[in-house]
Amino acid sequence: MKETVRERAQRVMSAYSVLYPERYSDDTDLKLDMGLDSLDAIEIVMDLEEEFGFDIDDDVVDGWKTFGDVVRFLEGKVNG
Repeated sequence: MKETVRERAQRVMSAYSVLYPERYSDDTDLKLDMGLDSLDAIEIVMDLEEEFGFDIDDDVVDGWKTFGDVVRFLEGKVNG
């Protein structure tokens, strides 16, 4: 079965998060709940770019506060 955008994002981000991926929701805060810092964010963006095959602008990343923000952005890019 093909992974969804959400599942792919969970897989990539789980390498950096202190929270189990099955606990991620749209409201999961990247810093408070997942324990991500600015270095993690840089590494996650590079990994997401590799996973999805497109560049992600820094100004977009600055607007990400929750896991849902990340997923909505990725779904928008993937689904055009």
